[in-house]
Amino acid sequence: MAPTADRPAYVVTHGGGQHDFGQVPAGERPPSAETLDQEMALALGRSHYLPADANHPPSLLVVFTWGAHDSPGDDVEDPGYRNLLDRAVLVGGLRFADELKEVLKRNDAVAVATSTQPFGAQLPGMRPTSAASLFQSVSPIETFRRRDTKTEHLLQHIADDCYYVVVSAFDYSSVGRGEGRLLWRTKLTATARGASLATAIPALIANGARYFGQEMIGAEFLAHRGP
Repeated sequence: MAPTADRPAYVVTHGGGQHDFGQVPAGERPPSAETLDQEMALALGRSHYLPADANHPPSLLVVFTWGAHDSPGDDVEDPGYRNLLDRAVLVGGLRFADELKEVLKRNDAVAVATSTQPFGAQLPGMRPTSAASLFQSVSPIETFRRRDTKTEHLLQHIADDCYYVVVSAFDYSSVGRGEGRLLWRTKLTATARGASLATAIPALIANGARYFGQEMIGAEFLAHRGP
């Protein structure tokens, strides 16, 4: 049950550091650890997760990590679309990533069956497909893309490099026993286009506060970056 103003949860927070994936451009200046610690404390507080103290022992350990998730680059082999599917997990969740994995397998099968000449790629990290399969209405990736607006937006999002924050809450007593029982996890992403790591990560934390500890059926979209 999510905490409320009358029944807050008391937490210990730990910043797990920056972890980048793919061909991340050099020179990106990350936000300071102090800035992120402060932003996370404010965000957790808005969702009624308060710092533990002598009078309020912790029930949760909240660990957050952040970074950039970029495509691997044309000169890096990416077998099985690993980079793309990893980003799909961040952006759309495990169920969406599993669906996309199956669609990409079917898309490859269609491309092989109708192969004539390579005709580029439909998403970064995808193998080239043929002109014949690209223009067929039965193209699995195109059918998947058109099934609804959310799927179309998710595919567009994972085609771009992105910044991310992952917030994980563990049962505090289980951590002491070496078990680390995960209670909830919130994944937040923003396209890297027109943004910087230093501004995007604090904004993701601020805007993601409303989702901490909430049970979600699928991905949700926010229209702005600011607090």
